[in-house]
Amino acid sequence: MDDQKYFAYLDERKKVEERNFLSGAARYNHILVDEFQDDNPLDLALVKATADRNRVTVIIAGDDDQAIFEWCGVTPEYILDTAKYFGSPFDTYILGGNYRSPGNVVEHSQRLIAHNENRIPKQIEAADNKWKARIEVKRMLNLDDALEYVHKYSRNP
Repeated sequence: MDDQKYFAYLDERKKVEERNFLSGAARYNHILVDEFQDDNPLDLALVKATADRNRVTVIIAGDDDQAIFEWCGVTPEYILDTAKYFGSPFDTYILGGNYRSPGNVVEHSQRLIAHNENRIPKQIEAADNKWKARIEVKRMLNLDDALEYVHKYSRNP
């Protein structure tokens, strides 16, 4: 799908350079990007070109702690320094409630994530602290052993 995004980006960028901005019913009023932590350089360029052509505000929702796809160009920097990539300031609002995970999982994840250096420090709390999950720590000698364990466990939980 990157080829489709790339050609759309080239088209939007060309129209911005030609000052062919949109207006009326064809123009977007706002752009909202959810799961922004998953955007790669091409995604970022396409969003920026579309925003420039429409001359709109951009709202992004994402979590720098979840930017895990570095192998395809994703980086938490896009969230950490958004103004640098969009050329205008952004207001930041941190949502501190986790509605997806049990309280003990949230607590453990917060202790682990705190070791990351390239992040916005934040305190996340479980919305429901009564819900607890069983947590087991398995120590493996190497990555191969860990992958083998996960493979076996996923077939026979």
